Amino acid sequence: MVDIKVYGGPDCKSCQDLYEAVKKLVEEVGLEVSLEKITDIEEIINFNALPVLMVNGKILHIGKPIPTPEALREILTNINP
Repeated sequence: MVDIKVYGGPDCKSCQDLYEAVKKLVEEVGLEVSLEKITDIEEIINFNALPVLMVNGKILHIGKPIPTPEALREILTNINP
C-alpha cells in the first residue's frame, strides 16, 4: 500500500487545497493508499515551506504553488508501492 502524507498548518488554505486535490485524485484513480493530513506543529516545524507532499517517505513536493491536477496525476500514477 502507498503511504501518502500531506503536511501543513491547520489554517493553511494551500495545505488544505493540496490534501483535497490528492484525496479527490486517489478516489478517481482508485489507488489503494493510506492518506493522512499532518497538522501537528512538532511534525511540520522541520520543513522550510508548506505544504509538503510525501509519498512512501519521500518528499515529492514542497511549498507553493501546489501541483496542478495533471502534475498530481503524474506523481501518483508513477509511484511504486
